[in-house]
Amino acid sequence: MSQWEKLLVEAGLEDHKADWRKWRFIENIQLREVLLLTFGLNPASGLFYCEAPCFHDWWPCIRDKLATKSSQLAEKFGFIAYLASRKFVEPERCDESHPHYSPEACKDGYIYYDAEITAGQFAAWVSPILGEVGWELPPEFPIGKAEKSDASEKLTSQQARKHNNMLALIRAMAIDKYNYKPGERNTATGGNKGSIAVACDQQGFKIDGETVKKYLEEANEKHSPP
Repeated sequence: MSQWEKLLVEAGLEDHKADWRKWRFIENIQLREVLLLTFGLNPASGLFYCEAPCFHDWWPCIRDKLATKSSQLAEKFGFIAYLASRKFVEPERCDESHPHYSPEACKDGYIYYDAEITAGQFAAWVSPILGEVGWELPPEFPIGKAEKSDASEKLTSQQARKHNNMLALIRAMAIDKYNYKPGERNTATGGNKGSIAVACDQQGFKIDGETVKKYLEEANEKHSPP
């Protein structure tokens, strides 16, 4: 049993656990929802409904409800919710005396009850903070766009390294086995006997001389000695 599951069972909240089949792959998510998911709680549960005009009224209401079940859970939730309100909500901009006040800022910042963020954005911010209070995100926590983007970036980087390695191998074999001379006219890049294209054809792989030439030119740009 995971850390958060154990605490929910001890608090008698096992019937209010998040249904990860619904929540795990949600990308854009309300701040109130992502806070409850941080503790494995189901945002759709009626237990966590509070009729509040804004986020700053909503999270203390939820904290007080949790306190009737588990003081430990309420304390952790309240701490993270308070920091989230400072990070993602700017109530001071709704104060007309604030130097950066604007009606639009107040609308988009303070009344944050239905605003959305990405789960990945929230996870990246909250993970190190949770470590300070002896907590960690449930393993099923929503993946979110940010994590998908990071994975895609990592994959793209790996593909680039593989491509560069392939170019280096092609260039080395062309020079060593086909008498390829960078920058000079030679038979390695043509379509005649002794060329790389003909050798490929003999192995059942069709490629024209111009394509071979293109790859070798790219290899020269990236891997020629200084």
